[in-house]
Amino acid sequence: MIRITLLGRGELRVGEEVVRFPTRRASALCAYLVLEGETPRSRLAALLWPDHEEPSARVNLRQELRRLRTTPLGAHLHAGGDSLSLSAESVSDAGLFERLSRQGDFAAALPHYGGRLLDGTEFLDAPELADWLEAQRERLQTLWTAALAAQARALEDGGQVADALALWQQLLRTDELRERWHAEVMRLHLRLGERGAALRQFARCQTVLSAELGLTPLPETLALAEQARRAVPAPSAHPRPRPALPLPPLLVGRADAQAALRQRADTLIVGEPGIGKSALARAACGQVKVLILSGHEAGQHTPFSPATAALERCAEVGTWVLATVRPHELAQNPAALRLSVPLTRMSLGPLGPADLHELTRAWTHAAPNPAFLAWLCSATAGNPLAVRETLRLLRDTQGEGPLKVPPESEAAPVREMVLQRALRLGVQAQRVLEAACVCGPAFSVRQLARCTALDEWTCLDLLENAQQAGLLEIEEQQFRFSHDLIRRAILSSLSPVRAALLHRRMAAELERSGAPEQVAQHLEAAGEDASGWWWKAACAAERVYAYPQALSHSERALAGQLTPETRLVCHRRRLLWWRTVNDRSGWKTEVERLEALAYREGEAGWWLEARLARLEWLFHGGRYREVLDLGQQVVADPNATPEQHARALLEYANAHVYLGHHAEAQQHLRAALAVPGVTLTGLPELYGRLHHSLTASALETGHLAAAREHAELARQGFERAGSRMGQLRSLFNSFAIADRSGELHEAGEAGLLALKLTREMEDRAHERLALFNLMSLAIKAEDVETARSLMTEVEVMIEGEVDQRIVQWGKLNRAEIHRLEGELG
Repeated sequence: MIRITLLGRGELRVGEEVVRFPTRRASALCAYLVLEGETPRSRLAALLWPDHEEPSARVNLRQELRRLRTTPLGAHLHAGGDSLSLSAESVSDAGLFERLSRQGDFAAALPHYGGRLLDGTEFLDAPELADWLEAQRERLQTLWTAALAAQARALEDGGQVADALALWQQLLRTDELRERWHAEVMRLHLRLGERGAALRQFARCQTVLSAELGLTPLPETLALAEQARRAVPAPSAHPRPRPALPLPPLLVGRADAQAALRQRADTLIVGEPGIGKSALARAACGQVKVLILSGHEAGQHTPFSPATAALERCAEVGTWVLATVRPHELAQNPAALRLSVPLTRMSLGPLGPADLHELTRAWTHAAPNPAFLAWLCSATAGNPLAVRETLRLLRDTQGEGPLKVPPESEAAPVREMVLQRALRLGVQAQRVLEAACVCGPAFSVRQLARCTALDEWTCLDLLENAQQAGLLEIEEQQFRFSHDLIRRAILSSLSPVRAALLHRRMAAELERSGAPEQVAQHLEAAGEDASGWWWKAACAAERVYAYPQALSHSERALAGQLTPETRLVCHRRRLLWWRTVNDRSGWKTEVERLEALAYREGEAGWWLEARLARLEWLFHGGRYREVLDLGQQVVADPNATPEQHARALLEYANAHVYLGHHAEAQQHLRAALAVPGVTLTGLPELYGRLHHSLTASALETGHLAAAREHAELARQGFERAGSRMGQLRSLFNSFAIADRSGELHEAGEAGLLALKLTREMEDRAHERLALFNLMSLAIKAEDVETARSLMTEVEVMIEGEVDQRIVQWGKLNRAEIHRLEGELG
């Protein structure tokens, strides 16, 4: 039998022999098979080598399996068809620990837990594997924590108080921010008569909570400290909060608005905070599945940007849109104001006397008297949220039945009413709600536990109590405040120091889950430099083709304390993003910023990067003569690295291609391919681009065989680099070659694939090119209807275009369509 040790340092044991895993990927492969069972080879290859195409990743997997077969584990690796598994004779500490814990045999389970899963092994180059490993580590550690606490209670129940104390102390060493564990250690010290030790533990608890979270101990912990001073036994139970009374319906007095929404396709609901916009929108959606997007004040530099981008996309594809907004928000966000123009506006006003009568009756189950209704209308101005909070407060203090006008001293605005309601839930609940209001729109139990020094079960109980009290609601296993004004009221009660501490702790918690944008927002709110996390957020946005967000996040990164080297990389990526979103003005500004940075730094290599950026901008603006003038200078610059020299030759040659100087172009492209390091394995992306340009030149000179050869070499380079942009360029090559060869069906297939990919990547410039290509095919096939439809799409995209080549291209195609309409009409 072989024993596989995964908890702690990974290793294999056969009798007394101990063997280390040959590589870290071998240890991860073994851990995955132990914890997930039989797995397809394709899944393992993609998980372990995400940057490789499947054939290459499978080759690497076979090599890793060969290494494992040289270890004692080799005999226990089973390959069934296209999947892998481990034999039943192999035993792992992780499997034993989990099985015994689930059975409740904690005394037998705990010795098998030797530490974190594959402790010290990380996979920064395999993000999905890293996420899986971190999730398994947290799951197993949570199970160990629960098992250790359960065993401590069992030992105490059996009279082994000192042994139970040792286990609580062991738990506390793993996380000193768990106040309940401090309290358990204090309580058991008291049971053993160790008053001094209990007080020392309390002092440590005070110090940690104050330094890390800005908190004071809970009343229960303070009571234990007082008992230690007086040597009084501790109470064992806490009173449970009384159940909340049932809540009346949210929507009252909005029947006409609901009916109107059913008649309209796209509507913008406008109203002040608390007026009932969100409740009305949810009611209008009913049981229909919807995508809900929120824009909020966290993105100060780009307010509501995700929702604005989504609204723009919905407008393009004709999706039904229902939006809510406060009046001042449109004035703050010109993009949203522009996109809201097609929407029908619906303004929500305050509730009238009849609505207040109905709502009061629903809360009190009794007819209200006119004097109370007059007071309620005056006190709340008919704002539904203010009305509900007022009725809730008065019902809690006066009981059921007709409500009376309260004394002036007891009347309170919404903010004070919310804070009073939170306070009535207890100090622990108030602590949880304070952390929750910092989290953002939605939050989980786990997030809050790390920021409140409470365990997850206690947090869950407190959140459910807040839900019963109407402060929170639950949606898709996450909690959120039942209204944003409730969150704002609690947030406004925090001192700046307390809020900063909570934001800092929330950032630290979110670092585990890899949510860079949220980490950056919390660090920024805590007054710390978040530039590194904003840059990570920009890169994450790029991976999902969210280029406007990538530009927004990287702008905030540049406003911080990035290193000069990272600034250079950032500016270079931003050049590509501006080009992808087809914003030549933004692209030009970025070129100028890069030139200014290079001038400040005084580095020759940086200045060359700036000149290469300007070369590319000039080329894509059709200014080929200027490209030749500047390109000649960059090509001759002795300070250029081999890669920069090859990139300069590429832009220089591309200008020659467009000017019809094909002999010169091919000469410079071949010279670039001869530069040391510009190979399929060395610089595959640049290698692919050079062959892509040779393909274009060969097509222009009618050499189809050469074009096919260069197109295949370009495809290999782009595939090796894992480049989606390269994949797109290869599709354009396939289209052009098939088109010139008269293979219109094959050209159409390549063109449609290219169009689909440009839309997935949200690359507007190349989407326009793909539409032009498909339109030219339709004109050749004399398919007037398709050509006209594509022309309509193109005209929308080139409206306001400054590049006269594109405008002229559009006019020529429109003229061809008119000619066909005349001939075929």
